Amino acid sequence: MRKAVLVAVDDYPAPYTLSGSVESMNDFSYWVQMSGFSITTLTNANATKANILSNLTALVQGAQPGESLCFGFWGHGGQIPSQEDDGYSEGLCAYDAFSGGVVWDYEVDSILSGLPANVNVDLVFGCCFSGGIVEVPGVNVVSWQACRETEYAARIQFADGSVRSLFSLLLCMALQMEPLATRNDLFNYAAYWTTYYVPNQHPVLRCTQSERYQLMFM
Repeated sequence: MRKAVLVAVDDYPAPYTLSGSVESMNDFSYWVQMSGFSITTLTNANATKANILSNLTALVQGAQPGESLCFGFWGHGGQIPSQEDDGYSEGLCAYDAFSGGVVWDYEVDSILSGLPANVNVDLVFGCCFSGGIVEVPGVNVVSWQACRETEYAARIQFADGSVRSLFSLLLCMALQMEPLATRNDLFNYAAYWTTYYVPNQHPVLRCTQSERYQLMFM
C-alpha cells in the first residue's frame, strides 16, 4: 500500500495571502498518483492544524512494514526563538496559523517517532524555513526541504500570472525528465537550478543510510 497526505494553503488573511501553493501541490500530486499512491489532500480552510496533525498521525499509525508514505506541505513556514540547539523552532503555518494553528517541528518529529520499522517515508516541504522542520528523521525517512532553516523559499511567476513553489516545480520537472533517477539525482537537479535562479537559497535533502540513492516513491 502507498499512501500520501498532501497539504496546501493559499488563503491566509491579508496581507499574508499566497498564490501557487495549491497549484504546486497539485503538480506534485500528479507524480505521487503516477507512482500508485492513494492521496488525501487538505487545502485552505480544510488545512487546519487539527486536521493536519490528525491526518499525519493516521498516516503514520496505520502504516505497515513494507509500505511507502508521503507527506507534503506548501504554504507559509514560520520560525520563533526556542530552546532548540540552534535557538529556533520552525513550523508549518496551517490555515488557522494566526489563531495558533502552527504545526511545529517537534510535533512532526514526535509523530514520526511512532513509525513502524521498514516503512519508507518521503516528506516534501515547500515553505520558508523548511530546512528545520525535520532535523532528526527516523529510520527510512527522507525529507525534501525547499530551503535552509534560515532562508525564505522562492516562488516563480509565469507569463500567464500563475505561480509555483520554485523547488517543488523543479523537483516535478526532474521527475518528468528522469522518472527512474535516484533521490540524489533528482535533488541535485532541483537544487542546482534553484540556486541558479536564487543564489541565496539552498534546498536540503535529509535521509538515512542508503535512502538517498534509491528511487523516489519506492
